[in-house]
Amino acid sequence: FDAGAAAIGDPAGFRELWELTGHDMAADLELLAVEPLCRFNWTDGTHFDFTADAGALRREIARLDPADIPGFDALLAHLDALSGECGEFFQADRAPGPLAMLKAAPALARHRAWMSLHDTVSRFIRHPKLRQALTVHALLVGANPLTARAVHSPLLETGGAWWPRGGMNRLAAAMQRQFERLGGEIRLHDPVTAIHTIGTEAAEVETLSGWRGRFDAVASNADPVHTYRDLLRASPRGPQMARRLAKKRFSQ
Repeated sequence: FDAGAAAIGDPAGFRELWELTGHDMAADLELLAVEPLCRFNWTDGTHFDFTADAGALRREIARLDPADIPGFDALLAHLDALSGECGEFFQADRAPGPLAMLKAAPALARHRAWMSLHDTVSRFIRHPKLRQALTVHALLVGANPLTARAVHSPLLETGGAWWPRGGMNRLAAAMQRQFERLGGEIRLHDPVTAIHTIGTEAAEVETLSGWRGRFDAVASNADPVHTYRDLLRASPRGPQMARRLAKKRFSQ
């Protein structure tokens, strides 16, 4: 069960939010580096520390199987080339047309882009426990390592992780202070019951208490089905999108 954010992967992005307004995030929040990023334990007593430190990570791999070090380096090179040449093809907003598919075909074939993350890692890594440790990160983005394409591997994006002193709720509290410092208003314990539109634009928010406010832009972080089916139920687009979403296969 996902209880929320486990760590912060890009502290520079948060610091920029404060710096843009002439404030220092350190005055509101202290971040502690998480090291190792995670530890894998098996029932036979084997453990493996996954770390953002490249040297330490290679030492961990060598401890399980020194012969997998060259394979690991080859795997990183492969994933980098795969992402660089095929990533845009898979991350397009719309299904690629025939011309785009024809243009991308050589790179897709060369890098075996159709293979799953697990099968791709298995081409380079022979130790079964290392195969598990180097593919399980797909779960962090809601993907199944046995079916997700290798081009979506988060392995190349592991640049470290940080944890707010006092818990992740301290990040929310710090962002609230910064938001209110800029003149923002936060309403809690008053659930949104509807998003109203003017033409094709989401323009108003209504809550359970009857409060209603108009905004230049509305962002919903609720579940997409709930947003379209329930919150935008009075708009023409809401029920239409809800029916389309209901036909899709939901992630586990």
